[in-house]
Amino acid sequence: MKADLTRLCLLILIMTSAQAMAQEDTNEHFDITGWIDGEPASWILQADRINPSAVFSTPAPGTHQFRIHAYQDERFRREGSLYLELIIQGDTVQAVDVQLFPFGPRYPRFSFGSDHGTGQLTLEALEVEPRTARLSARFAGQLYYHQSPNTRPIPHRTRPIRIQIDLTAYRD
Repeated sequence: MKADLTRLCLLILIMTSAQAMAQEDTNEHFDITGWIDGEPASWILQADRINPSAVFSTPAPGTHQFRIHAYQDERFRREGSLYLELIIQGDTVQAVDVQLFPFGPRYPRFSFGSDHGTGQLTLEALEVEPRTARLSARFAGQLYYHQSPNTRPIPHRTRPIRIQIDLTAYRD
């Protein structure tokens, strides 16, 4: 009886440890948190290594392009999602594109780009390995509203946003 209880306890310990390790592997470095219109918000990344939602490429030596699709929950829907595209050369941010999709369809959206919106991305850390890159950065700014793909951004309809990015991206 005591041996059976010991085996049962050992089995529960192994199962609990395995579950914790699986959750840790799934959630490792996949966080974007912040505020939209003063309200707290958070996004997750799809951790599937075959089709990850945070990828990077190296178009030229020392230049890295990141494409990050972040979602509000594990259903990975467009509604509430966040898209970031960053080009970083050395330690300098060359270009930033931020898109927020508060509604279901692709448009309308709020965005920041080189020709509209206001904002700044501050790079805190970048570690590039052969297959992965660890990225930590902050973005703060105003996203401009777009009604459709064929219209100009509307500067009097904005959304303030602050986000903290801390993730691992996979080579594309």
